[in-house]
Amino acid sequence: MLAAAAFIVGAGLRAASTRTWVAVSITLAVLLAVSFFAIDVYPGIVQKLYVTPNELAAEREYIERNIDFTRSAFGLDRVEEQEYEVTEAITRAKLTGAEDTLANVRLWDWEPLLATFEQLQEMRLYYRFADIDIDRYTIGGKTTQVMMSVREIDVDRLPRQAQTWVNTRLKYTHGYGACASPVNELTPDGLPAFLVGDIPPRSPADMRLDRPQIYFGELTRDWVIVNTKTEEFDYPVGDSNEYSRYDADTGIRMGYLLRRLLFA
Repeated sequence: MLAAAAFIVGAGLRAASTRTWVAVSITLAVLLAVSFFAIDVYPGIVQKLYVTPNELAAEREYIERNIDFTRSAFGLDRVEEQEYEVTEAITRAKLTGAEDTLANVRLWDWEPLLATFEQLQEMRLYYRFADIDIDRYTIGGKTTQVMMSVREIDVDRLPRQAQTWVNTRLKYTHGYGACASPVNELTPDGLPAFLVGDIPPRSPADMRLDRPQIYFGELTRDWVIVNTKTEEFDYPVGDSNEYSRYDADTGIRMGYLLRRLLFA
């Protein structure tokens, strides 16, 4: 395709040098026609006649490559599988010594808990809890299963007039803090017994948040630029705001002019 385009353009330049404008027009028309066929028509024909009738067989090789490289990237190719026999018969003897497990039986359902997190802990319209995850922490010397979510920034929730390039790329760069509560505890009012919550974060020493800024999360779907002349919004304090600067090594450094030009 590139060779054909180069040949056509070369022919067009030669024609132009001899002032044969008709040939130039024909050359450009052919180039547009070939480009249209190669970009729009041909892929559609291949999809309809070759891929769609037997899509799984046609794309199996590429799907397998995608799965293999994804597993490798996340280290899942090194996971060892072991089989365990499971029996449904539960006896008192089997429960003896399983107090830690029974003490962490999950009672909260993640959907109403997520809605409760949103109502009590989002704090501002531009914050959002994307999902609930379950993890285990040693708190007070005991293994405690908790349900948690991070407070991410969602610039789509900013007022329309505030969704400027500076705000979405340079200023509102990260979320802040998280929420966590035991899987089976609640307050007398029926609310989650928060272990971690509020802004600034309140948490026990065993779950201390040293760096509550959330730059990477489930809502991270676009790019931002940090350490610019614009201060980054960190978190709200009443009617004012606190500001911060990115202080980590993760990310792509943009110090070189050539790299800036490539990304531009």
